Amino acid sequence: MKIYSHRGYSSKYPENTLIAFAKALEYDADGIECDVQLTKDRVPVIIHDEKINRTSNGKGYVKDYTYEELLHFDFAHHKPGDYGKLPIITLRELLLLIQDSKKFITLNIELKNDRFNYEGMEEIILNEVKDFEDKMAIIYSSFNHNSMKLIKKLKPDAQTAALVDNERHDLIPYLKTLKVDGIHPSILILDEEIIAELIANNIYVNVYTINDAALAQRLADNKVAGVFTDYCKEMKETLLYGKKFSID
Repeated sequence: MKIYSHRGYSSKYPENTLIAFAKALEYDADGIECDVQLTKDRVPVIIHDEKINRTSNGKGYVKDYTYEELLHFDFAHHKPGDYGKLPIITLRELLLLIQDSKKFITLNIELKNDRFNYEGMEEIILNEVKDFEDKMAIIYSSFNHNSMKLIKKLKPDAQTAALVDNERHDLIPYLKTLKVDGIHPSILILDEEIIAELIANNIYVNVYTINDAALAQRLADNKVAGVFTDYCKEMKETLLYGKKFSID
């Protein structure tokens, strides 16, 4: 089972920042998950929320700022440390970081277009990624399932996954209509029977957000492909070496 660092090594470092991703690579996470929004000048930047309020010392929507304007804000504001001020980063900066690490990992790019339907986001991201496809495995995911359909239309060999946080009785047929390769479900909608059914239908399962080691082990026993965790180092050590950890 793969361990994906959720927004980088986000339990210890400011989420979706270069240091959080660098530390995830340093501690041998199998994959990295990041969130992408578009700026006013259509630069793909890495931030989870539509607004910058929670994670920076600024206010307002990402979409209302140019990339250069966003560089004025400190994205370590919510979790200050001895790394000083941290700027927002672009998707390209993360791609270069992974490339330069010489580690072949899986990068999960979550398109944050379920609230704002950023026009042309899919084409922009596919274009940004095309020069790095031999350096890493890439999964595209979103709660906007129409966006995943479009990714497949634009790039039929792209790996796509539907983010799902609600139960549905027709889950397997629905996922097949989307032509996704996998599902990224909330742990709250899963049980052993659903996991087995998904796997039997060749739909891989990466579960979010798992910060409990015992739960991660049960998911591994049920052949889940991966888990997203804020504690990538600790989770890796637990599953590989049996080292225990707890959240304070």
